[in-house]
Amino acid sequence: MDPQARRPGFFSLPAMLHENAYIAFVFFSCCDIALTWVILRKGGAEVNPVAAVVIRDWGLPGAIGFKFSLTLFVIVLCEVISRIRPRTGRILAMASVLVSASPVVWSGVLLARHAIDRAEHVSSLELGVAEPRERRSQPNIVVILADDLGWGELSCQGQRRFSTPAIDALAAAGVRCTNGYSGSTVCAPSRCAILTGLHMGHADVRDNVERPNPSQGEFGGQAPLAASAVTLGERLQRAGYETAFVGKWGLGNSGTEGDPLTQGFDRFYGYLCQRHAHNLYPTHLIRDRERVELPGNDPSSRSESLYAPDLMADEAASFIMSPRDVPFLLVFASPLPHLALQAPAEAVARHAVADDPAYQGGKGYLPCAAPRATYAAMVNKLDDHVARLDQALRRSGQWEDTIVVFTSDNGSTFEIGGYDPEWFDGTGGLRGHKTNLYEGGIRVPWILRWPGVVPAGTVLDMPVTGWDLVPTLCDAAGVAPAPGSVDGIDLRRWLASAGRVDAPQPPERELYWEFASSGGQRAMRIGSWKALQKGARKDPLAPIALYDLANDPTETTDVASAHAELVEDFRQRMMRARTTARDPSCDLPWGPANNSPAHE
Repeated sequence: MDPQARRPGFFSLPAMLHENAYIAFVFFSCCDIALTWVILRKGGAEVNPVAAVVIRDWGLPGAIGFKFSLTLFVIVLCEVISRIRPRTGRILAMASVLVSASPVVWSGVLLARHAIDRAEHVSSLELGVAEPRERRSQPNIVVILADDLGWGELSCQGQRRFSTPAIDALAAAGVRCTNGYSGSTVCAPSRCAILTGLHMGHADVRDNVERPNPSQGEFGGQAPLAASAVTLGERLQRAGYETAFVGKWGLGNSGTEGDPLTQGFDRFYGYLCQRHAHNLYPTHLIRDRERVELPGNDPSSRSESLYAPDLMADEAASFIMSPRDVPFLLVFASPLPHLALQAPAEAVARHAVADDPAYQGGKGYLPCAAPRATYAAMVNKLDDHVARLDQALRRSGQWEDTIVVFTSDNGSTFEIGGYDPEWFDGTGGLRGHKTNLYEGGIRVPWILRWPGVVPAGTVLDMPVTGWDLVPTLCDAAGVAPAPGSVDGIDLRRWLASAGRVDAPQPPERELYWEFASSGGQRAMRIGSWKALQKGARKDPLAPIALYDLANDPTETTDVASAHAELVEDFRQRMMRARTTARDPSCDLPWGPANNSPAHE
């Protein structure tokens, strides 16, 4: 019988493993390369941490080149050995096939798991929670605070340059407040308002007051909260909550009276100083009061392997999943999408656009080859992190027993650092931006999910603010603040009745802001009327503009001349709404001639 007739076919397993091992090896190597690319497109570190590190260090072309080079090297090695020792060469070739198949199978499993996770989140409203923990009378509370995210930078509020499916799903599961306001128009004072329930006429921190860096590589932080401040964390600690703050703090360094560990939080992880947060690939972060080195991030070589927002999302998810017998408060203050423009390469690639002129850098900002794609990637990363926390709540059986709030510390930024305000329309057409008190500077996304209390998929047009969170969340926890101790109100009755025809009427109340920088600005909203004064630092009696937001939401027409009595009423109300700032550098007095209560 012809020996050739007894040879197995080309596609039979013996042939592939013995006579055609090289073909099998090349096949699996190509599959591995293809899956590596898919892993990048699906989120990198969230799918395969090993592949993500290789790609971040070498880039996608480098990673693919490495795999091809390794494949060629193994083939040549096997061929050389087989010519000297045929049996050893065959064994090595077959072993190479098995080794090359392993990462393909592993990557496939990871991708399948990732797909299941995303499906769980996208269908979140239908799936419910598996194995829920015993329901407590005090709900868990998660506050997600974005950084410089404008009112129009969610797809559920009209954004078209990128999508935010996880945040949209959160809104669909709760109430979306279209007249949501931040506490201030910049970072630190807005955080102060959220944590203390005080508006800018009474808050400890009313501006980004910087402290000098103590030494090379260290950050001095910002003006601290006063020791007498009573934060959301402190109030809930007293009610038996375990508390954690993850992300960007900006209200005082370790060892100051504004240290988060002395301001109501059991755990801290992230940036204490806001300037530190201007680099999303930092050399270190802070855990409690200790410095945590990130050796993969080398500023001298611009090596970027550990993306701080990802690390913070990991920390926040881990805190949620931790076993405990008490309710928890988590404040997840993401540094995204605040400049500088930095995002993992694979995330940027997913948002590539043809028209994306490079940003050359300047004014302390690094160049960015694809600024539009990078900013879109940063917002999408934030959205991924919201999904991550949602999944952590579901997997731990706490989804039904947790209030989740999503908002931003101020409106979107202006044309600086490579951000393109016209391209993104981050304010959703509103006038102004971060650092001023027009609607674009203080109107922000404001979403709250409260299972069993707030009806899902509703919209509330009533004005709500960052300083309303303390009374609202504390009342939910059974520790309502004493009357007069906060400026905010408990929103529960309006949130719970959102979308109903018999919903109670919004309260007629004063919403007040002041900002000593940018020339000195004050604003107040009552109902649909808004008064705005600019140039108040130089002239406390500068003219006050008046806008009817019901008919002029973009503040294009000043109607002060037609409503002189109303303007004067606003002036008197704004004078009474404030006290002297603790830090003289951010005080904005009306002047001795005005008989302001702050100077009596």
